[in-house]
Formats: sequence, C-alpha cells, structure tokens
Amino acid sequence: MSATLKFPQVLEIRVVDTTGQPVPRIGLMLTLFAPQKNNYHLATITDEAGKARVSLSEVRQSIRTDQELFPMDYASALEECSAEIEVKVCSSEEVKKAISAMEMFKSVAKIDAAIIDGFKNSSNVTYAPTSRRIKLDKSVNEFGVEIVIRKTFFQADA
Repeated sequence: MSATLKFPQVLEIRVVDTTGQPVPRIGLMLTLFAPQKNNYHLATITDEAGKARVSLSEVRQSIRTDQELFPMDYASALEECSAEIEVKVCSSEEVKKAISAMEMFKSVAKIDAAIIDGFKNSSNVTYAPTSRRIKLDKSVNEFGVEIVIRKTFFQADA
C-alpha cells in the first residue's frame, strides 16, 4: 500500500438519485483496507437529506471495538490503512446480513440502535447496489463525497 489513510474529522456522504434528488434511508458500508489481517467495516445510514456523516472518533471507536472483541482477526491501526476507502450502497441481501451481524453483537460492540433501525427500515431494496472508492490522503477537517444511485427494475425481497 502506498499512501496511508488520513481520515478527516468528518466524512460526509451524500446519496442522490439520477435526477439529483437526495435519497434518505440508504444503508451504506464503509470499508477501510488494512495491511494486516481483516479490513474494517463501518455501517451508516443516510438521513432525510440523503446524507450520512461519519466522524473520525466513530471510526477510531469501531476499530478499537473490533480489535478488542476479535484480537485474532484485526491488528492494523487506523493510520496504517490504505488511503483509499470504499463507500458501498448495500444490496438488500447485504442489508439483511448487516442487520443480523449488528443484532448479534450489539450488546458487546455498543452498536447504536438507530443504525440497526435505519438498516431495518432502509430503502436499499428500491435501488441498485453500487460502490465508490475515494482517496483520503490529505489532512482535512471535512471531506464530502456524492454517490449517484439508480432505481432497480425489479423489487427484491425486503
């Protein structure tokens, strides 16, 4: 891995449809690519304005929790991760798997009930999954990214 991650104080993700309208209640998964053992994953959901904000402190806490709960699976520090991260609009199947995992570990991992409820009530089934890789290699307080999603032609099981 070349550049290392410099996660901003706040990463703002804006999800819009093909007409530019914000899309609320979209379940997103951020992936931080770790050089050792497993990558880190952090779930978030868009608000009514189609925005999700992830703070540096949330990312640090998520990594710390993963390392404490699963020391054999996670070893890399945040600063060791690749500068490139992935922001993924989850498929309906990935939403189901995320809900199951969050429910299983919510008591020990201190997962926010609002995230679980957000995923349970997400509108991902209406949209095609997609992902976007972004580079976070400069020290900044805030960084914003926009993801455009398309409606699906069929409805998968919710």
